[in-house]
Amino acid sequence: MANIINVDGRPVLQVLWHLDDVHECAQSRGIDLTDEQANKTLELIAKSHDATIGVNFDVINHSIQAVLTKTWG
Repeated sequence: MANIINVDGRPVLQVLWHLDDVHECAQSRGIDLTDEQANKTLELIAKSHDATIGVNFDVINHSIQAVLTKTWG
């Protein structure tokens, strides 16, 4: 979900991804995640965020796979 908020009187675009989004993305691939795994997925996305790519379903899917295979720190 994206919306515009005001920070110090200036407009800022804010994009929100929720735990439910991660679960839905995983379920669309036939994967059941625990809340802990979904939270770790969000943490990985936040730590490795690349503004030139942004956050999208490909990024979420890649991060889910990394969490499941424990290929991140």
